[in-house]
Amino acid sequence: YAKATTPNAINLFKCNSGATSYIYDLSINTPIIKKGLDNATEVSYHISDSDANNNSNPLPDNYTSTGDETIYVRIKIPAISCYLVKTFKLQLTSPAVATKPADMNVCSNKTKAPVQLISQSDKILNGQNKSLYTVSYYASLADATANTNILTGAYTTESTTIYARVQVLNDADCFAITDFKVNVQITPT
Repeated sequence: YAKATTPNAINLFKCNSGATSYIYDLSINTPIIKKGLDNATEVSYHISDSDANNNSNPLPDNYTSTGDETIYVRIKIPAISCYLVKTFKLQLTSPAVATKPADMNVCSNKTKAPVQLISQSDKILNGQNKSLYTVSYYASLADATANTNILTGAYTTESTTIYARVQVLNDADCFAITDFKVNVQITPT
């Protein structure tokens, strides 16, 4: 048999709200681990190396933890008796903070202009780790709150307010929102 190579699972983060426990969705890692493998590959999650090696006491996909815990992943390739065990961590991180950036001023010979909203990301994150927090942009507060209708690429707009949402990478319930104005200024002719 050819040697099977599996990508490493990613650590899962929850926003540290001071709760005694948090629910982690372990299944986030299943498609990552199975990438490039037979679709029938079996993936199970366990609390210990012994449980993973013995294929006993699999954890539910929605697992309650206090955080700072190692999860053992058993990866069983179909049609062979061999398996592999890998690990990842369940961790807590600080709540997301969305720092209000300066407004964007854009010159144009029209009332609308393309703007690169992503240029505001570093200012909005204000030092927060880009591998743990994401920034997305919206045309309304309702869209930012619901995490729908994300603005991407070069967004063409007239003068308006843009809403930025900062969230913990795999915890959509942990987010903060700020806003800034895009001011399109007509270039004199």
